[in-house]
Amino acid sequence: MGDRIQTLPRKDEVVSRDKSYHTAHTELLEMVVEGKPLFDIFCKTTQLIESLSPLNTWCSLKLVSGGDISLSLAAAPSLPEDFIDALNNINADPSSGSCGQAIATLKTVIVEDILIDRHHVVYRELAISSGIKSCWSVPVLGNSGEAIAVITCYYHCHHKPSETEVSRVEDMRKLLSLAIGKNRDAEKIIHSNERFKSVAAATTDAIWDWDIATDDLWWNESFSELFGFEGKGRGPTITGWLERVHPDERDRVWNSLIEATAGTQRKWLSEYRFLRKNGSYAHVLDRAEVIFDADGKPIRMIGGMTDMTPHRQAQLKLISMHRAFEMLSSCNQVLIRATDESQLLEDICNLVTKAGGYSVAWVGYADNGPDQKIIPIKHVGAEQGYLTEIELSYSETHSTGNGPGGRTIRSGKAVICEDISKEGSGFFWKDEALRRGFRSLICLPLKDESKCFGFLALISNEINAVSKDEEKLLQELADNLSFGITAIHNREKQERTRDVVVKVAQSVSHGIGKEFYNLLTRNMVESLGATGGLIGKINSQSHSVNTLSFVLNGKFQENIEYTLLNTPCEKVLVESICVFERGVGELFPRDHIIEELGIEGYAGIALYNHHQEVVGLIAILFTEPIPDSFLVKSILQIFAARAASEMDRQEADARIFEQASLLDKARDAIFTCDLNHCISFWNKSAERLYGWSKEEIIGESVKDLLFTEDESYLNALSATMEHGEWIGELQHVDKRGNKMTVESRWNLVRSARGKPKAILVINTDITQHKKLEQQFLRAQRLESIGTLAGGIAHDLNNVLTPISMSIELLRSSISDDRGNELLDTIAISTRRGAEMIGQVLAYARGLGGRRIEVSVISIIAELERIIRDTFPKTISIETQLDDNLLSIEGDPTQIHQVLLNLCVNARDAMPQGGRLLISATNVEIDEEYALVEADAKPGTYICLEVEDTGHGMSQDTIEKIYDPFFTTKDFGKGTGLGLSTSLAIVKSHGGFIRSYSEINKGTGFSVYFPATSQATEPLSLMEAGGLPCGNGETVLIIDDEPAILEMTRLSLEKFGYQVITASNGPEAVEIYRMNSALISVIITDMMMPQLDGQATIKALFEINPNANIIAVSGVRANDETAKKSGVDYKNFIQKPFTTEIMLKTLANILHPSAQ
Repeated sequence: MGDRIQTLPRKDEVVSRDKSYHTAHTELLEMVVEGKPLFDIFCKTTQLIESLSPLNTWCSLKLVSGGDISLSLAAAPSLPEDFIDALNNINADPSSGSCGQAIATLKTVIVEDILIDRHHVVYRELAISSGIKSCWSVPVLGNSGEAIAVITCYYHCHHKPSETEVSRVEDMRKLLSLAIGKNRDAEKIIHSNERFKSVAAATTDAIWDWDIATDDLWWNESFSELFGFEGKGRGPTITGWLERVHPDERDRVWNSLIEATAGTQRKWLSEYRFLRKNGSYAHVLDRAEVIFDADGKPIRMIGGMTDMTPHRQAQLKLISMHRAFEMLSSCNQVLIRATDESQLLEDICNLVTKAGGYSVAWVGYADNGPDQKIIPIKHVGAEQGYLTEIELSYSETHSTGNGPGGRTIRSGKAVICEDISKEGSGFFWKDEALRRGFRSLICLPLKDESKCFGFLALISNEINAVSKDEEKLLQELADNLSFGITAIHNREKQERTRDVVVKVAQSVSHGIGKEFYNLLTRNMVESLGATGGLIGKINSQSHSVNTLSFVLNGKFQENIEYTLLNTPCEKVLVESICVFERGVGELFPRDHIIEELGIEGYAGIALYNHHQEVVGLIAILFTEPIPDSFLVKSILQIFAARAASEMDRQEADARIFEQASLLDKARDAIFTCDLNHCISFWNKSAERLYGWSKEEIIGESVKDLLFTEDESYLNALSATMEHGEWIGELQHVDKRGNKMTVESRWNLVRSARGKPKAILVINTDITQHKKLEQQFLRAQRLESIGTLAGGIAHDLNNVLTPISMSIELLRSSISDDRGNELLDTIAISTRRGAEMIGQVLAYARGLGGRRIEVSVISIIAELERIIRDTFPKTISIETQLDDNLLSIEGDPTQIHQVLLNLCVNARDAMPQGGRLLISATNVEIDEEYALVEADAKPGTYICLEVEDTGHGMSQDTIEKIYDPFFTTKDFGKGTGLGLSTSLAIVKSHGGFIRSYSEINKGTGFSVYFPATSQATEPLSLMEAGGLPCGNGETVLIIDDEPAILEMTRLSLEKFGYQVITASNGPEAVEIYRMNSALISVIITDMMMPQLDGQATIKALFEINPNANIIAVSGVRANDETAKKSGVDYKNFIQKPFTTEIMLKTLANILHPSAQ
């Protein structure tokens, strides 16, 4: 790749090289015209080619000769000698490289890399050894199209010639073709003259002898042969001779002759045109010598006239060829710059008159009308009113249709009139042409791919014989002009079509319905340059068209009903598209609109719906003939496609509107969206459900508006596209940002061709249903928890009861303060454990509980004691309490449970230790804050705060902490009911909770309880005074738990009671039957095997209706159930119970008056 990179020449270098080229080219052309030696021309040509490229270029010219087609080197100014020797007289076969291939194909051959070129077989090594890497060859063709020479350029790098290089070498090829051909013609003439001279050397010129004194003039026999006069010595007199000299040259020739006889010079020479007997002029070279007498007076003049006509014609031919070359070269430059047809024609006509020497150049186009006129489009030169006076046609039957122009258009071939005066009657305007001095004419056809659409006419004031070569060059010029005209027409059509597409697009983007049709019709009329146009809908019943839009002379007209009978529109319905370029009024005389408006041209196209039924039409009206029916058809088809599509859409919209009116009555939200997610239909229920009106949401993205995340939407879309439908639940948001759950049904809508085009969505709001479902499931879970908790509560209370009763027994054996403090902690913990069991049951079965005045100070003190004894020592515990702290009306156990839950969570958030702060303050909440806080009401509150310095929580976690069963703790370390239970307790007390947290900084909970009006003092853990004792009364204890029987027996016996125990109901009934008079009080468990407490009590009452019975159970519900069933007993004690509670209950029964 490296040897391809060349330094680009500077602009001034390019300009200098171009100037040098044009100068050298002109010099070379003059050498060819003047007949310079071929060798000089060859050397000059190769040197000029070598200068074309900025690269180091070698150029060679080889002549084709011999039957075996060998190449002889004619010129190679820069090639090395060894290379010249090798290339001289080689065979011109394809294996000899680019030159042989160019001769074989008669085409330019470019070789960018000789090393890999398959044609460089014989001379590859020679080229590589000489440093040559690329080359290219151009064949020089003779008059018959055969190769007569080849030009080859060699480069020392990989090089592809530029367009400029190729173009200029092409010019050199043409000059070489002309020079070689001329040389060969000259050689033929020389051989012919030599043969003639050997036969009749004295008869070449017309010899004459003029006796000046007598004015006699003698001619030899050649005069008769050359100019048509008969007899030796007979010819015109000097006056007759002078009369035969061309009028334009007569004065010049005579004056020079007088001047010669005046004695100033002895020899005379002149060139002029001499009239032959047949009326034509011969170009002659006349030479003479004046003979003087002794006195110096001219007496005779002897001379000879040489007929130079053949030489003159050859010279004129070369000049004409030179002109044609110049015109062709300049024409290409004009075509490159051409952007406007009129300017292009003017530039070409100017070029022809100036460079070609023609008097007039003009371009005529064939009109497609019935008269088949030829319309002059552009002219340059002294036409002297000729083109405005004449009328031309290309109809063969018309009087003016058989002249050169008409014949050219009909045949598509050039017509040449070398001498207009000799043209027959077909040249209708011959006299007008001759009167203006026009003597010759060339008509060159202008053609596109399908026809001859006009001609380029070249008029000369001289008789002009045009050679085949010149005709070929002139036709090439005309072909290039045709190409330029066609290219401009195509470009204009493309621009016009692009404008049409833009106007259609503008119509699409500027509304629908009437506005759309008006804009489409106006744009259509403007695009076609028409007078008017309409878009109509077919009324098949009345065989008419109802216009949807009607434009005339740039203004919108009222819509009309247009009868189709005997109109061009009726023909459109049959043929789909019709164009009448002219004379439509004559074809349809009964069409009153055509007649009234003076319409000349008409174009119409039918509009089809998706069932391929004709539903409408477009009609375009012209007051002038339609110039290009093909373009009109193309543009009509574009507009028709859009108009038909709009009609189809409106029909579909009408159906959809009918359906939509029904859909609007549906309770479900119904909408459609296209495959780009844009909403296209939105019913009233959708407006009610989501909050967006139809005007707000049409065209918006359903994915962006209704969905908070893309995955669920894309999954539903994918399933719908694959299976045609999808049903499922989705999470949506409405206009206000509220979340909702919808049951969504998606159906894929397909086009008439079966391609997916939209999705129909029907959504049912099931948000409340889901909430009820969740509540129901939650209730089921809670019911299950309640059932489980009931069983657990019974068993746990049975475990806690002996512990509670053993405390009083242990107090008698412990005398130190620390031991009593531990017993107090055990007592408090046992009581709280029992109370928490009750809270679990309350949460599962509905919160209730007692409402008493509660001292917050006592609860915090009690809580502080427990957590100091049980929490890790790495956690520092602080309390901050307001002075005159108010009380709370509520359930102390539940309030204690709330604070304990928050403290346990704080402990778990600080596994490495930290600070736990418990505080209580009186807070006044005003109406403004109550408006901001949904659960708050204006008033006085106690704010209990629990703060930790733990790991904190994320925002997502904070949003879920009050959900039942939600926990961030490891499996087995949390139930997920703590905070949800706490929230339920606080709300049941008329309060509310607020939380805040920061990651790695800590968490705080603020619990607000409505406060009472006065402060209370803390209660002591144990009431003052001793425990009541028995007086030997007998108590029957019934329980299936041996530990409870034993501990209750020991406790009661210690405090003065006699105790009988029974482990089940039947045993107890039997004992009581036998000892009813002895037994004062019966204590029975409510949950026992064989015979439960309720049945046992009924059996005991049957024995003694006045029996004193204390019911005992770990579940209070058993007490309520028993009483509802009609079992009437005095007292109920909930497990676990203390000895104190049991003793006081017994005392109340046995000694009521003492209490």
